[in-house]
Amino acid sequence: MSGKKDLQTELSPNDYKVFQGLQKKWRCKLCEQEFYVESLPGAISYNSVLKLRSSWGMKIKPVSPALLYQKVHVCVFCLQFFEFQLEKEEKDLKKGPKPASSASMKK
Repeated sequence: MSGKKDLQTELSPNDYKVFQGLQKKWRCKLCEQEFYVESLPGAISYNSVLKLRSSWGMKIKPVSPALLYQKVHVCVFCLQFFEFQLEKEEKDLKKGPKPASSASMKK
């Protein structure tokens, strides 16, 4: 019994959960690497993941519309890509709509 107490005092609370098998692992939806739940702080829609992948030129399989807005988790590293994408979209919105081409005005 004393060996168990020693191990509990030596390990941090998170490491002890891992030792006991109480810590769950999930996959980051962007990089597909496995992480402990506590290491996946980002929560975004699956649609955002698909948009980013398609902007990188990756092939996207058709997905049910119900799954597009499901909350998924991403790791700290992948979260930076979504922050960059959000900043880019905000800049585009500030620029305003693009003027219509003269060809469409003649109709």
